[in-house]
Amino acid sequence: MKYITFIFLLAMTAQAAVAFSGHSFMTYRSQGCNLARSNSGWFNRCTDNTASLGVEYTRSFDAKSLANYYFGCDTHTISGSRVANRESGDILADYFGLPTDFKSTIHFSPSIRNIIADIDFYWLLGDCKKWNLRINVPVVHTAWSLNPCEQVVDRGTTDYPAGYMSSNGIFRSNLAESALPALSGSTTFGDVSLPLQYGRICCGEQRLTKFSDVLIALGRSMICTSDALLDVNLQVVIPTGTRSKAITLFEPQIGNGHHWALGVGLSSRYDLFNNDSFTLSAYLDANVQHLFKTTQKRSYDLIKNGAGSRYMLLSDIANRISIAQGFSPVPAQDLFNEQYITRLFYGADATTLDSKIKIDVQADIVAKLTATYCNWGLELGYNFWARSAEKLVCREHLKHKFYGVKGDAQLYGFIDAGSFIIPVPLNTTQSEATLHAGQGKGNTTDNFVNNNADNAALVYNVSIPLAQTTTGSLINTGATVLQQVNGSDQAIVISDADINNCSGLSPRALSHKLFGAVRYEFDTCYDAQPYLLLGAEGDFSGKTHCQKTAVSQWGVWIKGGFNY
Repeated sequence: MKYITFIFLLAMTAQAAVAFSGHSFMTYRSQGCNLARSNSGWFNRCTDNTASLGVEYTRSFDAKSLANYYFGCDTHTISGSRVANRESGDILADYFGLPTDFKSTIHFSPSIRNIIADIDFYWLLGDCKKWNLRINVPVVHTAWSLNPCEQVVDRGTTDYPAGYMSSNGIFRSNLAESALPALSGSTTFGDVSLPLQYGRICCGEQRLTKFSDVLIALGRSMICTSDALLDVNLQVVIPTGTRSKAITLFEPQIGNGHHWALGVGLSSRYDLFNNDSFTLSAYLDANVQHLFKTTQKRSYDLIKNGAGSRYMLLSDIANRISIAQGFSPVPAQDLFNEQYITRLFYGADATTLDSKIKIDVQADIVAKLTATYCNWGLELGYNFWARSAEKLVCREHLKHKFYGVKGDAQLYGFIDAGSFIIPVPLNTTQSEATLHAGQGKGNTTDNFVNNNADNAALVYNVSIPLAQTTTGSLINTGATVLQQVNGSDQAIVISDADINNCSGLSPRALSHKLFGAVRYEFDTCYDAQPYLLLGAEGDFSGKTHCQKTAVSQWGVWIKGGFNY
């Protein structure tokens, strides 16, 4: 029993340490890339031209796997730096303008809904009808939501001391009531003068209507008999959908990410049994495409600071602008090499960059059996879809050379001049802080004196020691007594090499789909033969490196058309 309890506690500890995955983006399978739907009901490709319209409704399921892809798990604890017995996997509430004793949980249940109108034309060309042309134009309405739900456990009561988030103290009444307003880009506090601009976690549903990719395929029939077909084609995909703007974390996507694509296709059929009233046929269809480079915005984490570090606070630092001097008991003559210039912002607002991305190969393969009896048809099949990992061709560099990781550091030191207090911006950085905590043993539980700063050293203004805060901030903040504050000698600033390029890219993905459809062909006195079809599908994400990297979804469709 003791061993079982130990294993259970170890598992709980490991789970608590997980927060945020290494991904800020997932490339969604294009709504137009669905051979199961677009080729359903399409039987007589040797002899008939075809025009059709299919309308499909799809909805994602397995929300937990989607949440795991973006966040590491579907529920997170957000707690302040002074909460007793904080778990190592808790997200630091201080970054979102919340009290240092605040605590809440956020649950995510992502969902995607699509309504797709699939317009398809197929013409036989030439007198011998050996050539054919196909044009496929899907129109998509999509709705995406992370469905975040935050439950406040303890709203907290502590104030921010002067120097922590601004040169002035901030009362609890002026701090946020929950984390979601900051994460959705709707709140500011202290020196955070602009709300979160990129990677916002929206509370509501985001909707969009747009053409997806336009497929144009020129094919040639290699075999075309009454009981067999082999057709090959060359495909061009014209991007008419969306490209990533990275303003929201779970932004709606239509199409293939605005990539031009070039590929080849195969269509084949063989009749296993055929008589006057009943036919049993086997089909194999495949599209293989290369997606060319295109420019998108992507948000990146920092290598040393781990997954989700784009939601940490960065400090804006300028080079060789100084009020204070020295880092030793005897004041030095040289100025700070860097100094905070009173602006905080979220990491994503610095590390969201224009990026050129390509995808080497995407495959959409269908194998199915069809049975026709008189005017009725039934098809059952399997669809395999796969996409290689995104490749970063190039991206823009950081726009500024002096960004520092704030962590839980004091940003200002203070000179008590008797009748007034002089705040002095420091250059303190915490280059190894994470989304979960400040660097090392923490600062807010160590009287806010920056002992955990990079290259910590005491700060003087000429010969006057700088205090970590003001007398008025020794009440209800956790600061207990005025002490000399540390800065960084020298500060460690972020360079372009610190950006984790992989965090903004989608890994390879694959899915397995089972589908079926029932078709009825109407008798008419005309050359055109109309038909109506009802279909359904279940698409199941496969795993890449033990993680599901595609969206699991189900769909139903109705399709009408005519052969002529």
